[in-house]
Amino acid sequence: MKSLQVKLIALIISCIVLCATLIGGISVYAAIEVSDEDSAQILTLLCRERAARLDSNFAYVEQSVNSLSEDVLAHVESAARLEADPAYVDEISAHMEPILKNAAEHTLGAMSIYLRFDPQMTYPTSGLFLTKVTSDGTYRNEIPTDLSLYEKDDTERVGWYYQPVEQGSPVWMAPYLNENINVFMISYVVPLYKEGCCIGVLGMDIDCTMLEEYVKEVQVYETGHAFFVDGDGEFHYHPQHGTDQWMSDIPEELLPVQDIILGEDQSDGLFSYVWDGQHMSMTFEPLKSGMVLVITAPQEEINAGRNLLLMNILLTTLVITVFSVFVTVLVTRRIVQPLRRLSKAAYHIALGDYLNVEIPHVDSEDEIGVLSAALQEAVIHLQWHVANLSNKSYRDALTGVKNRAAWQEDEASWNEKIASQCPPFGVIVFDINGLKKVNDTLGHEMGDQLIKNACILICKTYSHSPVYRIGGDEFSVILSGADLENRDALREELSQAILTQELEPRVSVAYGLSLYEEGKDTSFADVFHRADVAMYENKALMKQQRTD
Repeated sequence: MKSLQVKLIALIISCIVLCATLIGGISVYAAIEVSDEDSAQILTLLCRERAARLDSNFAYVEQSVNSLSEDVLAHVESAARLEADPAYVDEISAHMEPILKNAAEHTLGAMSIYLRFDPQMTYPTSGLFLTKVTSDGTYRNEIPTDLSLYEKDDTERVGWYYQPVEQGSPVWMAPYLNENINVFMISYVVPLYKEGCCIGVLGMDIDCTMLEEYVKEVQVYETGHAFFVDGDGEFHYHPQHGTDQWMSDIPEELLPVQDIILGEDQSDGLFSYVWDGQHMSMTFEPLKSGMVLVITAPQEEINAGRNLLLMNILLTTLVITVFSVFVTVLVTRRIVQPLRRLSKAAYHIALGDYLNVEIPHVDSEDEIGVLSAALQEAVIHLQWHVANLSNKSYRDALTGVKNRAAWQEDEASWNEKIASQCPPFGVIVFDINGLKKVNDTLGHEMGDQLIKNACILICKTYSHSPVYRIGGDEFSVILSGADLENRDALREELSQAILTQELEPRVSVAYGLSLYEEGKDTSFADVFHRADVAMYENKALMKQQRTD
């Protein structure tokens, strides 16, 4: 007959093996989940950061060209005079030449800038074409392209003119070789309308070298890289294709990538494909220019850290099991209780409850104590990384208020409330006046200070409501509760704060408010749109008052 001690030892050994297996399995599961999530966040956040930098440049180009377009239209008396008087066309061109030159000189990557008038309205080389002289970086006025020499579908030579005219709205053209100056570029072109008639276009060409530099700057893992895909599915600056320009004949291995990017599934996360025999994971972000930034890396490199961690977990579990069997008789009571508590803690970690989990302290120097300390350190590091990533993801780096990501998340929350039973709320949209002028005259550092000054006044007034920076010079506030009821008083308080401010540069903002209307508004976007329209109306009124 087996002794009680043998039975107890056998039972304890079985429990130890079971616990070790459970802890190892849960730890492996948690490691895989956390590692996959971290890998996705690393690529996604890197892609978003790079896309944001590119979009910042694109937005500056758009703002510059749009502003110049308004200036041209303000100086054109009428379409009829433009058509009847070639000398008047030359007068407008001469007036705009220094203004266009200054805008190009202050725009990163600007290769050329041009103002062209409708060739059917005036002579076919009318307007301006300022191109950078590579030797000294200055801009020279060249003879504009004779639009009458080419067909409308000749994209390389005159697509920059006819595409925005036919579309009737501003256009970002995909990267193309401008055969007029033999340079690869992307162009932002705005059609000019006077009295409902298209009188020409104004555009800026950006040297594609800027895109190439962005691709070369991206370094992720060991061999990860970036490239661009345009709206037609063509690959640009793909470093592994062996070309510095684009990929017109897509290899079959990359067709799944094209399908994913051009498909309807635009969800966050990593997408898998095979390239040159390697399993790859990628993430992507659409850009203002109509292109898509893609960052990709081999799965083997992405999972290298995870695989090492899994091996360490398995080896640690095995060591603990063997050692526990060896000392079972001597430390039975000491081992069983800590294992149960550690198992419970590990289970909570596997379920994702690592923010509130409490790791039991084991006052020993054996493997159980080491495991306890390791789990404690793991939880501390996880808590720190989650808190750090969450704060960076939802806070604007310049002002410290909530950013556009937080805005989009809160927008989704309000949409859920509207779909069920929504409490009253309102949306205010602010737009800072004169930011471009401050940037152009005082520098971007003072422009940033203007943004922070505006944020200070808005946050001080609406201290009980969430404030968001939703654009370069735009803020928004969601009103509810007491702030909603006191909205008129708060607006007056903000107006007084602006009048009596002692800030430099001084703040001036356009204001637009809209209230949620039950039964009429089906989404948060409906309320925001009205507030945005009201803001632009207020901005136009303020501009008119300054003019008067």
